[in-house]
Amino acid sequence: MNLQIQRQADATSVLREKLQKQQMRFKHRSIRIDEEWLKTSFQDVLLSNPDLTSWYDTRRRIRQQTLNRSHEQRWTRSRGLAA
Repeated sequence: MNLQIQRQADATSVLREKLQKQQMRFKHRSIRIDEEWLKTSFQDVLLSNPDLTSWYDTRRRIRQQTLNRSHEQRWTRSRGLAA
């Protein structure tokens, strides 16, 4: 009797593990789909509203300039240390 109960418990735990793995796969897929949908929706909104597009482009340009300045400062400092 105990052996039969143990076998059922083992089979249940194996099935539980398989179910958990399957749930994780579906969760990752749904996250990817939602991100793609969100990205597409965001692009649609930007394209349909020129004011938002110009604001977004300005923000992106400012962010890129900031990154370039930061990179240039690090490069200058590293050259100063190497000289």
